[in-house]
Amino acid sequence: EVSGRSRWAITTCEVVTADCRTHDNNPVKNRLWGDWRDTKVRDAVLKGTLEYIGVDAKVSTGTLSKTEHSRFLEIGFRSGNLVKVRFDQGVTYWRSAYKNPSHQTYFDLFSEDVDAQSSRLAELNVAVEGWVMPTFLFVKTQ
Repeated sequence: EVSGRSRWAITTCEVVTADCRTHDNNPVKNRLWGDWRDTKVRDAVLKGTLEYIGVDAKVSTGTLSKTEHSRFLEIGFRSGNLVKVRFDQGVTYWRSAYKNPSHQTYFDLFSEDVDAQSSRLAELNVAVEGWVMPTFLFVKTQ
């Protein structure tokens, strides 16, 4: 095992994200890359997913206009090393790869069963890809 829970120094995580789009503006339904219809359920599932893998999570939601476009990820390791990653396009640039079978990318965005949704996301094993246009990804180690 190269990385995983036993090698992370991180036990807490804070996620700041924007409110869900309204249901009328959600063209993709029941796919991993679709939008949740309910911000509270999405936030609870995100918190539950992180807690499922042993990370105490805080999820904060704000308006799209007040949420920073780029995203940052900091990962600390027991060795004391820290990796900081900045995603220029935000998280939505990355998606489930088209080569994944459709049954693997199905996700019931209308379910309010937070525990089932959280474990499903935590145990998910799909290939991930970026969009056609390139993006900047900045990685810094300390």
